Amino acid sequence: MKTLSFLCLVILGILTVYPFQETFSAEKTTFINFGATQSSSAYFPPRVAIAKIINREVPEVRVTVVESGSTNDNAMRMIEGVFQMASGAVDTARDVYWGRDRWKDKRWTKMRLFSGLSEGRLLTYVRRDAAIRSFSDITGKPINPGFMGSDAEALSMKIFSALPEIKPVIVRGTMEDSMKNLSLGKIIGMVKQSPKKVYDSGMASVHVQIPLDIVGLSKQQAEKVRTKFPEIAFSYISKGQYSESPMSGDFWVVGSINGHWVSSDIPEELVYKMIKAVYENYNEVIAAFAPAGWADPLKMVIEAAENASAEAFCPFHAGVVRYLREKGIRVPKILIPPEYK
Repeated sequence: MKTLSFLCLVILGILTVYPFQETFSAEKTTFINFGATQSSSAYFPPRVAIAKIINREVPEVRVTVVESGSTNDNAMRMIEGVFQMASGAVDTARDVYWGRDRWKDKRWTKMRLFSGLSEGRLLTYVRRDAAIRSFSDITGKPINPGFMGSDAEALSMKIFSALPEIKPVIVRGTMEDSMKNLSLGKIIGMVKQSPKKVYDSGMASVHVQIPLDIVGLSKQQAEKVRTKFPEIAFSYISKGQYSESPMSGDFWVVGSINGHWVSSDIPEELVYKMIKAVYENYNEVIAAFAPAGWADPLKMVIEAAENASAEAFCPFHAGVVRYLREKGIRVPKILIPPEYK
């Protein structure tokens, strides 16, 4: 018995000095909560694909995809430390990094860009049977400005504030509720961030049941918005550009890059491995979201930043800059973070 008691004490002492190997391994694993978007969005599957690539190729990192309210919700959770990685508009990352607009009192300089995903367009979808022929026609009509917490919602409200003569009845809600309300005719329109060549998949599913058209701003309206919000970029939509609505077009819509952010708290070495893994296995992301294949996820950001002003962008993470320079790709000064050496 004495011998057994002695052995137990020895074993206890060893465990105190040398913890279980599993515990040691867990301490070496970096856990990342990746804020995506609502699971019904076409933008959700590519985020799942990115997490799968990282988890498979970078064993010291464990990424968990979390359904969220999208861009602004993700930004707030990044600031709070709930998310260490998130999806959203490159423009929102810029506003958070520089403390602009709604982020004026919440400036967060740890925000970093990880990559782009696709060049998007902010489309205003309207029921064809509502006989809406122009953006001005939505005045007095019930419309969802973008599901709650999304970049679409924030941009829509900026546009309406710059064009006070256009006064729709704002009906807020989740993406699912808004799509249902659109199908039932409780609202006549919905604003949704979409790929630059095709309808958003959620809107396409509604379109099959209830034909939808898209409307946009006139050149004069777009210029008026730009006067108040010079950071907003517009893209021209020609007639027939969207095959789902061949008669829609000859107007301007907000253009943006939908992408991914990470916190500067994640070490450079890990982000370097993460972006390398994603970039070199990008065919898996394209398989989950075809528009991801229309432009290079890193070069689209670089090209947009080429002639931009000093405060027009949030910088890349140092690990991303390292990877780009390793590949011989020039990185504009405004995309290089202060910690990069």
